[in-house]
Amino acid sequence: MNILDTIQEELSSMRKQMDLLVKLVQKPTQAPHERIGMAEACRMLKRSPDVVRDGVRNGRYPGYRDGTGRNARFYFFRDELQAYLETKPATVASLAAKARSGQRA
Repeated sequence: MNILDTIQEELSSMRKQMDLLVKLVQKPTQAPHERIGMAEACRMLKRSPDVVRDGVRNGRYPGYRDGTGRNARFYFFRDELQAYLETKPATVASLAAKARSGQRA
């Protein structure tokens, strides 16, 4: 193998690496978080505002507090709540409902 063959192989390898880098750079960026309010979070979690507020304070639900005291407003990001819902542990009630319907846990 002569030096020209070695150079051609190296150039071919570099082209492949460059193509990969171009694809990575051109990949569409992830959509920004969609900020939602308490009402939508309650709907997604199927919980009352009081339960959701307590859950955020205790770290059970992914949420954020804007402000302090009585004027504090809670907000959430849709993708974080969706991820929580997909990975949350099973509750006794959900296991009982599955058992009644004949599904396996």
